[in-house]
Amino acid sequence: MKNISEMNIIQIDITNSCTKKCSNCTRFCGHYIKDRIYFMDIDYFIAALTSLKDFDGIIGIIGGEPTLHPQFKDFCEIFKKLKPDKSKRGLWSNTCGNFNKYNDIIEDTFGYFNLNDHTRNIMHTPILVASEDIIPNIEERKKIIDSCWIQNYWSASINPNGAFFCEVAGMLSYLYDGIKGLDIIENPDWWKLSLSKYNDQINWACDKCGGAIPLIPRRSIEELDDISISSLTRLKNIKSPKIDNGLYTIYNKGIDYTQIRDVAWYWGYQD
Repeated sequence: MKNISEMNIIQIDITNSCTKKCSNCTRFCGHYIKDRIYFMDIDYFIAALTSLKDFDGIIGIIGGEPTLHPQFKDFCEIFKKLKPDKSKRGLWSNTCGNFNKYNDIIEDTFGYFNLNDHTRNIMHTPILVASEDIIPNIEERKKIIDSCWIQNYWSASINPNGAFFCEVAGMLSYLYDGIKGLDIIENPDWWKLSLSKYNDQINWACDKCGGAIPLIPRRSIEELDDISISSLTRLKNIKSPKIDNGLYTIYNKGIDYTQIRDVAWYWGYQD
């Protein structure tokens, strides 16, 4: 795995509210009851940016759909003040929600974009297929987890539960009300710390995640999540709307080791 200080991007998850319920979403949209939908407090957003003032990579605002945040315009103004380099301010959006409403503000604020309306034939790998269910051998599982493309090639993150070594681990923590992240007020240099400081997060989250494993992906527009047995139990415990509505299937397609271990597992396209 990679130390956070070596990453090119760090995400701030300002909301888990979304206009969509895509298959195998890394933010698990569709699994939250109403009381578990959050909109990040503006003071916490300032604290998040302040903790990253020396980070030289891209800071991304992500959701859910970030433009649904009722203070999105205010967030943009704060972002411009605290991160003066426009090229280092990123937006991840499905271009729905209030994207068109805030179009001028978005163009003025962000210099880096990852825009995906999920209407194309995009494929998502099964994040909620727990690696511990698929690969019982602990040593084999650790080797695969250590080469996880999400952690090695993508992003650490901050959400209301704190700072995390991996963006998916962070949202698993929020989804399951699990292990808390590092307090960004008490640990403003959280992203400079050795990855060994995140061992508790790694040990808690990675066994519950399928991101590192080359599993068979599903079209995002199906809105059906592939999950494993232990995940089903956890999702029932949190009263997931997707589970209650039958928008899931127990994954039984096995591992495809011929797949390339990179972002194509999650964001791969099919003709």
